[in-house]
Amino acid sequence: MTQLTNLRLNQTKTFWWLRNKLKRISFQFRSTYFSIRHSLRRESENYGVLRSLFSFSGAPLLIAIFCAVGLQTIDPLLKQYYKNGFGEVPNDGDYKAFLVAIRTIGGVFIGLYYAGLSAIVSAMYARVPNNIRNLPAHEPAGNFYLRYLSFVTVLCVMLAAFGVSGLPRIALAMPVATLLGTVGIFAFMKLGQRAFNLFDPTALSKTIFEELDQWMSMVRVGGHYWLDKSFQKHAHYLASSSIDTLETLAELVRKEPHLNGVPFAALGANIVRYLIQNEAFKKEIPTQSTWFQTAQCPS
Repeated sequence: MTQLTNLRLNQTKTFWWLRNKLKRISFQFRSTYFSIRHSLRRESENYGVLRSLFSFSGAPLLIAIFCAVGLQTIDPLLKQYYKNGFGEVPNDGDYKAFLVAIRTIGGVFIGLYYAGLSAIVSAMYARVPNNIRNLPAHEPAGNFYLRYLSFVTVLCVMLAAFGVSGLPRIALAMPVATLLGTVGIFAFMKLGQRAFNLFDPTALSKTIFEELDQWMSMVRVGGHYWLDKSFQKHAHYLASSSIDTLETLAELVRKEPHLNGVPFAALGANIVRYLIQNEAFKKEIPTQSTWFQTAQCPS
């Protein structure tokens, strides 16, 4: 009976219309369900990125806020001295315009530095391994300068926000922002001159040797947890990574015609100097340390 009923239904247009309609509704439901799941997954990933941004900028932001609150707190105590030395505090318009100008200078210099770094990396490091390409991004002077500019910029933002919120104008904000902004301008000029050194990868090898000294100091007698096997193994892994980068750099410089002269000789001299120093420092590492053993990458 069931088979006969199905056979008769299959011969009617209404049956096929209802069947197609149900399939369409089912597809739309599944499509909507998939879109919602995909959107939730994307929002979860975005939340993770936002959380990492807050964790990265949390400490510098707190320092800038602390400095701004400190200036606001001690301002009544020093305002009279400011008037004796500099005169009256500028009016609201000039005060906020000055802070905005310093903030803008900081933002412009940060953008210029990254633009210059991107140009150098695309010109010199586009076809090199990742460990060599990362060297300009970890250049200590440039990283410190960017942190300094970020601090000055955020501090000016905080001071301007205090002014907009109705708090009294801070007398010390003008000389402090002037001093910090002037230092940032002159430092940018000096850093711009140093940027030409980035065209020579061997100039960045100093960072590698400093890292090797740091990892070795961890396992020498008196170092941070120098008797802990886990720290010894971790230091070995980090040092091995730095040595791999140094080997890659030496091989790259050897193959480049414009670098295999004086730069290659200077790099070789630095390697020999490090090996001599390494022989002396190895005597301060316990013989049973896992620094001397093959360590696997920590999980």
